Amino acid sequence: MDLTYVDAKNLKSLEELQVHLGTSQISLLTLISFQKGAIRAGIMPEDMNQRAANIIQRLEVAYRIIEEQIFENSDLLPPDFEIKKVIKKLKKQEIENARKLLKKARVKE
Repeated sequence: MDLTYVDAKNLKSLEELQVHLGTSQISLLTLISFQKGAIRAGIMPEDMNQRAANIIQRLEVAYRIIEEQIFENSDLLPPDFEIKKVIKKLKKQEIENARKLLKKARVKE
């Protein structure tokens, strides 16, 4: 998996900000999911489970704050810009990239 750091100095438009906020929400949901999964699996001591529960609460708050910002920004964007469409395209691109990696791995075997 490629991890990409996006430097905010390169941000040029409100549309780009919306995309970055949307993808950040996906990252937050992933973190929440892993924390919940760790609690369910019982792989941590009880005090760590409580810490994970606190982390989940804070991540959920961050998610809601970002969601509010996305909603408020949407009034300033062109009517044809939809963050959901952009996220859908990004997901499709990631799936295609994952398939390419799998093909490369099979060829090496």
